[in-house]
Amino acid sequence: TTDLDSFPWPSMDIFESVESLKNKVDAFKGEYALLGRVNLPFKVSWFMRGLENYLCDMLIDPDFARELTERNAAYEIEKGIRFVKAGVDIIGIYGDLAMQDRMLVNPEAWRAIEKPVMAEMIRRYRAVNPSILIFFHSDGDLSEIMPDLIEIGINIINPIQPECMDVGEVKKLYGDKITLH
Repeated sequence: TTDLDSFPWPSMDIFESVESLKNKVDAFKGEYALLGRVNLPFKVSWFMRGLENYLCDMLIDPDFARELTERNAAYEIEKGIRFVKAGVDIIGIYGDLAMQDRMLVNPEAWRAIEKPVMAEMIRRYRAVNPSILIFFHSDGDLSEIMPDLIEIGINIINPIQPECMDVGEVKKLYGDKITLH
């Protein structure tokens, strides 16, 4: 964690205040469904370390990978909380976890490192507004972790790519549990 401690982590000072966001939300509230966008900590960690390095971190040094992910999540949690306090209807978590035919990351490594962080993000957003909807964007084939995403509270999955997943099968298995977008 010494390297992580010396990194200049962003401050929430660089993001808009709740009051500024609320003014923007109020201009459209009731007319549109409003979404506040946050980044998936996996994606931020991958951009910081490079995909190959971060995937290796997850397998070889999971404590480091978890700490990096948690520190990246801290900013995204606070950003999302500002959106929720401003009155958005949906929090959108964006970041790819899959390729056309499989996960980008080992599903067990994802469950050990990323899943608890995503669950905490959602828990923190719902602590502010229990009815906030959670939208998750990831291209590719999420079949292996779809039950996990539902379990942690994702309400909307985007996209269901027909070239990656059988849309009919996904609808049959999960259509009563999650919105397919």
